[in-house]
Amino acid sequence: MKVKVEQAIAMARNNESLEGLVIEDLQDTQVRAVDALALAEHGVLLPEQNIYYNDEDIAYDPDFDEVEWSKEPLKMTWEEKYSWQRK
Repeated sequence: MKVKVEQAIAMARNNESLEGLVIEDLQDTQVRAVDALALAEHGVLLPEQNIYYNDEDIAYDPDFDEVEWSKEPLKMTWEEKYSWQRK
C-alpha cells in the first residue's frame, strides 16, 4: 500500500505499524525533527537533508535550560555514578 509522508507520520503517532507500506514522497519531502523521530521509532529512517529543525519546536524545560553546565569532570564515586544512573 502506498501512503504519503504525512499519512505515515499520523500512523506512527497513533502507534500503527508501517510495515509493508511504501511512502511515496519520502525522498522529496522535508519533515520536522519530531516527525522524523516518530517515523524512526517505527523503523523508517530519513536522509539527514530531509529533516527540518527549528528551535521554536523545542519546549522550554527549566530543569534543563536553567542549569549552569560545567565542563569539569564529575567527582563521584563508582557507587554514586551507579545509583545516579538507576534513578
